[in-house]
Amino acid sequence: MNWLDLINVVANILIGITAIVSLWFSLKALKKSEWDSAMGTAPSLILRPTSIWVGLRESETHGYGNVEVEGIIKAEHKPFEIVFTIEFECFNAGRGVAFNISQPKSEGMPISEFRVYKTPLYQTLEDKPFRIELQLKKNFDDWFSLTGNEIPVRMLLTYTNDQNNVYCRSYWTADIKPFDRDSNNLKVREIRLLNRRGKIEYFDHSYEN
Repeated sequence: MNWLDLINVVANILIGITAIVSLWFSLKALKKSEWDSAMGTAPSLILRPTSIWVGLRESETHGYGNVEVEGIIKAEHKPFEIVFTIEFECFNAGRGVAFNISQPKSEGMPISEFRVYKTPLYQTLEDKPFRIELQLKKNFDDWFSLTGNEIPVRMLLTYTNDQNNVYCRSYWTADIKPFDRDSNNLKVREIRLLNRRGKIEYFDHSYEN
């Protein structure tokens, strides 16, 4: 092989590499364009606390009585159960309909066992907010032992856009601290949610929760 042949071989290799790189950039630009178009229909479900309350009941057959902020739960009464509840409204503030909405998942505080509110399969921009309720139930002694601690809570919803090519996750997280000690009693705190944050993530592929 003479120098001219070698130069031609190298030139052909460079042309081939250039073509591959050009194709890669073109595919990447096309994918970005498709993603930008899909994001134009992306929903955004907002998880917003609307009511935070403490209740107690004297026995399994009684209902819950509300305890006001700075109210005192006396140790000598030892109620049967004390519940801390966070009620949320969830609405769509995005650009399109939310489909395939999952059942809410939570850590730190379970979803209310009463299941008063139902999660819809889809949520348009015009629909009224749907509701989710978290409840943490403990007896007096258990709550009293936790008064120096913050309990991390996390809630998650997953859903897609109407074309099923944008996968979304809405988070809500906070640290809860419902009570302070007041001698041997419990005192309901005014600020019971600490470090609360909300976040929405978007993906072009399915994901693990």
